[in-house]
Amino acid sequence: MPVPSFPPLVLHPLELTRVVASASVLDTSLAPNSMRLSTDEALCFGSVEDLSAKLPAEAIVEPETGMSGAWFAESQLRRRVACCTEWQIPPRPEGAGHSVVAQGMIAGIPSKVWLLAGDGEALLLVATSHAHEMEARF
Repeated sequence: MPVPSFPPLVLHPLELTRVVASASVLDTSLAPNSMRLSTDEALCFGSVEDLSAKLPAEAIVEPETGMSGAWFAESQLRRRVACCTEWQIPPRPEGAGHSVVAQGMIAGIPSKVWLLAGDGEALLLVATSHAHEMEARF
């Protein structure tokens, strides 16, 4: 079976904000397209100042500068990931109004896949320290 050919991957540094707060605060205060890493932690687009204004004072809100990423149509990213992993990006739940996050090794590099809520866009994220290696392998 021939190996599919894809355009070269170009990753760009991302300006994200890391938020640590209780699950209930994250559920009620963040946009559906925040990337939940755990019950009490999320990555978000938006400035520290804007997010801090929406959250209680006890929330930890810090810039996250160590990630690089590339945007894809969801279907395109699914095809690329399937060629170089032993796992699949999970399907979207029926009626999902929130984003979907998957984490694992892609082309031998720890990676995250972020399917944004409802719009068919997907973001591939890797630690910036692995960006050049991912570009070469993926």
